[in-house]
Amino acid sequence: GRDEALVSQLFGTRWDTGKASVAYQYSDATPLAAAARGYAANADKRPFGGGDYRSFYSNPGNILDPATLQPAYGIPGGQNGASLAAAALSPTVNLENQFARYQLFPERRAHSLYASASQAVGERFELFADGQFTQRNTLRGQYPQEQMLLVPRTNPFFVAPQAGSPYVIVAYSFLRDLGPTVIAAETRNYMGTVGAKLKLADNWHATLSESYGRERLLAQYGVADQAALSAALADSNPATAFNPFADGSYTSRATLAAIQRNVLQHAASGIQTTSLVADGPLVSLPAGAAKVAVGLEHRQETLDHDEPDRTDPSERTVRARYARYVSSAFAELSLPLVGGSDSVRATPRLQLTLAGRFEDYSDFGHTFNPQARLRWIPLRSLKLRASWGTSFRAPTLDNLYDSSQNVAGLAVLPDPRSASGQSLVLARQGNNPNLTQETATTWTAGLDLAPESVPGLKLSVTYYAIDYQDRIVQPAADDPFNILVHESEWAAVITRNPTQAQIAAICDSPEFFGSRADCLSSSPAAIVDTRLANLGATKVNGLDVEAHHTLDSRVGTLGFGLNGSYVFRFAQAVTRTSPSTDILNTAGNPLALRVRVGTEWSLHRADLPGPGLNLTLNHTGGYRNSASALMPRVAAWTTLDLQLRYRTPTSDAWWSGMEFVLNGVNVLDRAPPFIDSQHGYDSMNVQPLGRVISLFARKNW
Repeated sequence: GRDEALVSQLFGTRWDTGKASVAYQYSDATPLAAAARGYAANADKRPFGGGDYRSFYSNPGNILDPATLQPAYGIPGGQNGASLAAAALSPTVNLENQFARYQLFPERRAHSLYASASQAVGERFELFADGQFTQRNTLRGQYPQEQMLLVPRTNPFFVAPQAGSPYVIVAYSFLRDLGPTVIAAETRNYMGTVGAKLKLADNWHATLSESYGRERLLAQYGVADQAALSAALADSNPATAFNPFADGSYTSRATLAAIQRNVLQHAASGIQTTSLVADGPLVSLPAGAAKVAVGLEHRQETLDHDEPDRTDPSERTVRARYARYVSSAFAELSLPLVGGSDSVRATPRLQLTLAGRFEDYSDFGHTFNPQARLRWIPLRSLKLRASWGTSFRAPTLDNLYDSSQNVAGLAVLPDPRSASGQSLVLARQGNNPNLTQETATTWTAGLDLAPESVPGLKLSVTYYAIDYQDRIVQPAADDPFNILVHESEWAAVITRNPTQAQIAAICDSPEFFGSRADCLSSSPAAIVDTRLANLGATKVNGLDVEAHHTLDSRVGTLGFGLNGSYVFRFAQAVTRTSPSTDILNTAGNPLALRVRVGTEWSLHRADLPGPGLNLTLNHTGGYRNSASALMPRVAAWTTLDLQLRYRTPTSDAWWSGMEFVLNGVNVLDRAPPFIDSQHGYDSMNVQPLGRVISLFARKNW
């Protein structure tokens, strides 16, 4: 299981002309290992009715066919590699559970400090400031380091299936040599704002503010140094050579220490914003005052990134500094078209709001995005609303230039077009300097109903439709392992039968991890590029429903609620010319149906002393897993949440005004529906925490 603790304290004070507050929060969480969840503990899913997804990069390893780079012979267990003969090689492939040391959630520790203050200066002027500092430290176990090793005949432990072979290729896991891969990261975030508010004539107000934020990330992890590894594989001295032919680790500690390389990654991003906003009544109309808000804004974004070769700070090399400048102007006009004062609730009202924002980017040109909202209240109990607008989102500087997340390597993936069912591919992932902006057009229509004949009942229904162009996503983010199975969906990022020039461009790049010689001679069936990309078009439409009914009874206040969403369509085209595919209700993608139904009871109002109870039922509909022929359907998932609370009465005792809350999430400990994949669950749509019990206590001093 996973344990988490959280402690926070808020101090505040006020005086005649101002106020101030300071808050501190500390949180601590233990990791959750994949081994703690049966469906995620092992990549072999056959006990659950699925496939076997264990890796043939293992220890003992496998000797690969140099033509196909598929396992041809297994290195036998129970021996140290010192006197292994070719005749002892096994036709049985060795498989390793790559989730043995994997953690679903990391160990985490965080400190957060927040402060704010405001001070009136006279009757028309006010100064304000706020600031926040957060530090998070995480430690997470990842997949073991795996690699194809090109072992030359000079290696003293060398064995080859065919006599006279100058080299063999071994699919190998470093888990028993270098230990599990662990990523340690520290993130520090600083944010602050200072500003002034001024009351102008005729009920106008102006606000000038300056804000600054900076985030620093420092990460450290271990990798195999490729130069040292190649030298150790070619070494003819059995005392110092790397031995990949054993069951276990039989390489000297000194050699392993030379191979293990600690990588320290550093990135810092910043944002500085200057903003001036004014708002107030514009003109008096028969239905009320027309109001307007206008503003100017200038924003500067920066990214500093370096990736040293080792933890020695003297070897740190600053790779680049990137900056973006954005100037904006915006306005919003609120027009009451029909009706009188808001206090005259019986009068039908119609209100139109028009808004627009112009932005000029130093790297993406300029854009103008209008918005319109219409609200009609024909009856006291009924509100009708509609909206339309466009939006623009430039890729972040991280998305474009943080190459520390970029990695390329050789991998074997399931492939329906291969006679063996698998193919060797050259895979890439990470950020992408070729990204362009994302745009969208959104419109909504809905109603809010509060019938006077049923006091306490509120109903809200909203229909929405969103048309994205060039949406920024990571292709096959949830299941890149099966991207070739979904080739029709991701054809634009898959290059079949790549040329030698295309292969060499990746093998020679800094992002490639592994042996360059293996890469250049590999003849992969495809290049799979799962770096961030702009999808050509995405169209989404759906319905959100919310209902709540509160009533008073002799046993207390009762409440019943429902929140539901139903997506009618989620269709995407990878390019603007490729056909559209509806990915709704498929593994790793949005689901059609989500419903939350709840009931609540309290002896008195929630803010008064006494007990209270909440019960919530959560339901997610079933869907398809097209990557699996064994289990193409994923079951629905229903969980129950429970909350018990008690507020003590006000008195002179030390426990006066205390509130105790016992929360239970998924109290029946329902496991997420099994999905036939490496992880055993759909991380895009469910979480593997299981039952979570938490106790909160709050005391006002």
